[in-house]
Amino acid sequence: MEIRAACVSKVAKHNLMNGEEMKIAIVTEDNKVASHFGHCEKVMLVTIEDGEVGSREVLDAPEHDCGALPRLFAERNVEYVIAGGLGGGAMANLNRSGVKVIAGIQGGAEDALGRFMAGTLVGGDAVCGGHGQGTCGHHGG
Repeated sequence: MEIRAACVSKVAKHNLMNGEEMKIAIVTEDNKVASHFGHCEKVMLVTIEDGEVGSREVLDAPEHDCGALPRLFAERNVEYVIAGGLGGGAMANLNRSGVKVIAGIQGGAEDALGRFMAGTLVGGDAVCGGHGQGTCGHHGG
């Protein structure tokens, strides 16, 4: 499965600027975007209202379980997830839940949020095969 570069869509930009509420999630470790979606330490849930950050909630990530994070995001009505690398299973679960993924992001979580808000956040390659496979760069092998 290939994860193509993604950026904030025109629809999302329109919604951000026209007062519609949007929820995004950033998976984190040490206040940075987590390099691997399924092994993040925390999840920052952000509600954007009227083009501004309305609220933030930082949660401990659930135990690593296939589908735990996608279920959490579906329950919380998250529209976008910002992550470093993630595997095909996670991507499929997120897609089934209607959650859009911006993967391949590195650096601080606050910086990623700022770039998302500005409409300049662009993802890249972040395919993880898991168990020592993939191109995300954090697996041994």
